[in-house]
Amino acid sequence: MKLNLYSHSQNSISIGFYPLVTTVLLLVIHYYTGALDWPSEGDIKAQRDFNSAIGMSALTGYFGLPFGCSIKTWQAR
Repeated sequence: MKLNLYSHSQNSISIGFYPLVTTVLLLVIHYYTGALDWPSEGDIKAQRDFNSAIGMSALTGYFGLPFGCSIKTWQAR
């Protein structure tokens, strides 16, 4: 059995849905672990955690979209 998330594109959701869900899920995980707490004045470690949580989530969604589009294009061949 072959798992193909993009095989029925006319009946499925938008290709940008999966990166969006991944980004939101990562932000929720970072929030519950405490990495998205607003850092206090002068707390370098908290500022680094905050920036890493935002950056990781944003970059994962940004690079996930072209990857999903390339899979859809490759399967159309």
